[in-house]
Amino acid sequence: MNKSKFQSDYYGNPLQFAGAQKFTIEEGIGKGTSVIRVRNGLGLDFTIVPDRAMDIYDVSFNGIQLAWLSRKGIVANSRFSDKGEDWLKSFGGGMIVTCGFRNVGPPVLDNGEEFGLHGRISGIPAENVNIQEEIINESIEITISGEIREASIFGENLLLKRTYKITSLSNTIELHDTIINEGPADEQLMLLYHMNWGYPMLSNKTVLKVPTTSIVMSGEDQSELKLWNNFLKPTPGYQQRMYCIDPAPDKSGRVGYHLENPEIATAVYVSWIKSQLPMLTEWKMMGARDYVLGLEPGNCYPFGRIDTRKSGQFEILKRNSSKEVSLKIEFNKL
Repeated sequence: MNKSKFQSDYYGNPLQFAGAQKFTIEEGIGKGTSVIRVRNGLGLDFTIVPDRAMDIYDVSFNGIQLAWLSRKGIVANSRFSDKGEDWLKSFGGGMIVTCGFRNVGPPVLDNGEEFGLHGRISGIPAENVNIQEEIINESIEITISGEIREASIFGENLLLKRTYKITSLSNTIELHDTIINEGPADEQLMLLYHMNWGYPMLSNKTVLKVPTTSIVMSGEDQSELKLWNNFLKPTPGYQQRMYCIDPAPDKSGRVGYHLENPEIATAVYVSWIKSQLPMLTEWKMMGARDYVLGLEPGNCYPFGRIDTRKSGQFEILKRNSSKEVSLKIEFNKL
């Protein structure tokens, strides 16, 4: 967009071309769910779901949908269950689904306590949700923030303070999370950003680039180890694959992945600080009508809290302490 279009004499309401608006879903299994639609005026258009941990659902760039959306769609948090594998019954997909904070991976019984698949943070609604829009030097700056608390009586008390920053000057989403342990004891903190990309961003023409130190494929079948960044057309009967990637940092300590598809002339670059999230999980599913690529930065791989502890690669968040995480998601035309 020509920057002159942001001159104030041309509009009476900036929502004419950019901004953030709250809506409520009125029917279906998402009924009653609060959502926020965000547009930056440069072609970036996405939906934040405050009622589901302020995760990001759909995202389009220049009118092209990039995220993978499951057949469930947006599911109201009242239908969320953290028992066993019930997480899958309310997994709507989307660009970011937060996993954790006390389990990432399969259900597990740990010291008499049951932990469901991928934890329960993604099913908790936010409070103190705030939208701030400012016109600065003929550009629009949008900040959206909220707080999500995972807590139980006499148990854990983990507070997530989440902030998104978007501007009309670039097609970038900046996510900043602060996780605070306000509970009575130290906690094994497990955190994974389940980022899901789908068609048309994902196809057999998609190119994935990740500077790596090592790649390990999960499971006994290692036939596709070297095909971790090779994508098929939708294939009936395909069995999902999972890769544990150790991303190589640049001189500044940042890591990331670059995903592009020349057929739609679109690229996405996601980056973060390795010391905050040292691991990257790739979930590749090339099935017919279940066609998705998950690229998931985290402080762990999704093996569950017991096996993660056994690996020695686990993080303890001490009481009265906090953890900072920043993700930068950039969208570009090829």
